[in-house]
Amino acid sequence: MIQRLSFLILMFFALCLQAQEQTDQDADTLVFEYAKLADQLHFNDLPYQSLDGFQTYRPIGRRHLPWARSGNLGTVLHQLLFQAQDWTIESHLGGYQPLLLTHDSIRYYRMSRPFTQLSYVNGAEAEQYFQAFHSQNLGEGLNLSFKYERITSEGFFLRQLTNHTRFHASFNARSRDQRFRAKGYFFLNNIEAQENGGIVFGSDDNPDDNTVLLDIELQNAQNRSRSQGVFVDQQYDLLQLKDSLPLLSLGYALRWTKAFRNYNDNVAADERDFFPNYYFDQNQSADSSYADEVKQELYLLAWENRFRFSYSLVDQHYFQNQLTDRRFTSHFVAAAFEDTLLGNALEARFEKGLSGFLADETDFYAAITFPKWKSFNLQAYTALTAKVPDFFWWRQRSNHYLYDLEWETSKSQRIGGKLSDDKSGLVLQLEVSNLQDWVYFDSLRLPQQAADPMQVVQFQLSKSFNFLRNFHLFNRLAYQLISDESLIPLPDLISYHSFYYENRFFKSSLSLQAGFDFYWVNEYQGYAYDPAMAQFHLRPQPEALGNIQQLDFFLNLGLSKAARIMFKFENLLLPSFSEDSYRIQDYPIPGRVMKVGLSWRMLN
Repeated sequence: MIQRLSFLILMFFALCLQAQEQTDQDADTLVFEYAKLADQLHFNDLPYQSLDGFQTYRPIGRRHLPWARSGNLGTVLHQLLFQAQDWTIESHLGGYQPLLLTHDSIRYYRMSRPFTQLSYVNGAEAEQYFQAFHSQNLGEGLNLSFKYERITSEGFFLRQLTNHTRFHASFNARSRDQRFRAKGYFFLNNIEAQENGGIVFGSDDNPDDNTVLLDIELQNAQNRSRSQGVFVDQQYDLLQLKDSLPLLSLGYALRWTKAFRNYNDNVAADERDFFPNYYFDQNQSADSSYADEVKQELYLLAWENRFRFSYSLVDQHYFQNQLTDRRFTSHFVAAAFEDTLLGNALEARFEKGLSGFLADETDFYAAITFPKWKSFNLQAYTALTAKVPDFFWWRQRSNHYLYDLEWETSKSQRIGGKLSDDKSGLVLQLEVSNLQDWVYFDSLRLPQQAADPMQVVQFQLSKSFNFLRNFHLFNRLAYQLISDESLIPLPDLISYHSFYYENRFFKSSLSLQAGFDFYWVNEYQGYAYDPAMAQFHLRPQPEALGNIQQLDFFLNLGLSKAARIMFKFENLLLPSFSEDSYRIQDYPIPGRVMKVGLSWRMLN
């Protein structure tokens, strides 16, 4: 292990020395930008050389508050911060959804030169995370980009092997006369994970020497999931103002998404108490669930894209174990508005189901951003949603779960605001939610609907402190008050703190960050996990989880403007196994472990 890491580091520094020879004299004129679909192609700088958060390598984002993880890289996880319910065509993939590329996560790029970036993270127990990204413009009006990601890990405990692949390619284009614009993508998620059902820890066990000797609930179970999608959006300006500004545009968007999951388990005799029911075969489970969706949208944009009106046709197909084969067609209308009034930026959007399986769905959002006062920015918003539960919640035909249920549409009303100070870096967020007909899985792993409304109040604070010139302290804090924690068993208080020293050396050719990341989560009831459904459910155990403290040491280095390297000693406070590390019932987090990460940028 040490020899392999040493070789990788030596190779990396050799590449960095070669990279320094690349022409960066025109660095100030280079453009590397990205945008998401929600940004409406309003591009932001790509932080390809920033060291901030480089040590938080996990593929769910940077500088997040801690998540409830079930073990090594690539296993199931869920947010500890409350989120309003929504269902997509990938909902039956359950706890693996945070690892998926989705319609909203795809990025579009704009580059002044061809750009390539390679990244690699290596840890104990064959844990590896590899990324290869390339983007370039073809002519003035077309950008093509792709990104390949590979996640593998053997795991610190028996039957936790993960093997995931993510790939996406995107494009955005515009014609010379600016009348025609198009964007689109293709993505693929391939998820393979062994399922051990949790660790069994007896009073006589001593896992200090070898955690793989600990007993597990399931010996042969595994989940295989696959999702993929294609999206194309085209706009043409029917009328233009001066300077090629659009007055009236016609657009058409086509989106196709498919999601498949297979659960397989050769059940041993001593494992049959894990699942309460066997409907088809007590010796083997081989359940498959498939869903796909085609959405077509025809829309009009008016007055420099301030107004948007659209009609959508959604076709869905659900298939399970040759016992369910259902197709649904739903129709939607939508309108959106974005403009400035008396110095206030206004935004509103509304979508309503007209007919079909999703006829009861409603989605409304409105926000106002007030004029900046000194260095302060203030935004307020409100949202009203009504969502129909996923069809596999209505009808389930698997070896362990067999039911037909009727559901009320799940509703939520939210109001909130965000205050930020450009000068101090302070960010305050507040949101109040009212929930009706909340859907959850009970302690028997069956879906249920709350009889009474519930309320959730969330408060978030983030702030950076800089002192003694080179020392920095970044803080994120969240507090949430949930009226019925028996149905939403999430923690009240979550925090993340990063204290580090930062400086530049050798005429700024070497950047350095060295410090500690600290996570803390207070006690909470939490969830258990069901491998057959890949869903989190309420725990029957009365003992609380949480009161978690995790301390990581990290060293980030930036070489020239082309390369970065990361050393991280993760989870310093815990041994190889500890029941105190449970974020999810019976799923411990690996203890002290070393990670090394490399990132290298190339300009063609």
